[in-house]
Amino acid sequence: MKIVGCLALLVCTLSSVVFATTAHSQGIVKADDPLVLGKWTVTKKTESGSITLIKEHADGTTTLTAYDSAKRVLYAKTSLYHTEKHGGVKVFVLSNSQFTAGPNAGKRDRRTKQYVYRVDADQFFEVRGMVENTKEPPAIIVWERVDAPAI
Repeated sequence: MKIVGCLALLVCTLSSVVFATTAHSQGIVKADDPLVLGKWTVTKKTESGSITLIKEHADGTTTLTAYDSAKRVLYAKTSLYHTEKHGGVKVFVLSNSQFTAGPNAGKRDRRTKQYVYRVDADQFFEVRGMVENTKEPPAIIVWERVDAPAI
């Protein structure tokens, strides 16, 4: 059932990308979205076991931590974020990332990264690879809320 919903989201997003590109050329509307606030989690299966990602959005900062199946930190990073609206399309913008744990600890990534998103109740749909000039392939990540936003 989640796959059908994710595919529907992807189709809707694809049809909205042209509109979002046009809206971007006409001006960006920054929109603080209180629904993104709080902690979110997703677990991914890999060849070497599962990885649990936990991200927290608060006060314009995102903290992302990856854990292995033994709950050891694999890596962590913090980034600045803001949200934008391009017509009916919401875009999450990350910048100034710094790794705080793991093999890249201390390294900075000053590139700006963007993805389309939607928040429904206790799920955060992150749709990567859909914003113009993004080099990564399209992918949907469905995060589950860990706690309610403080709004």
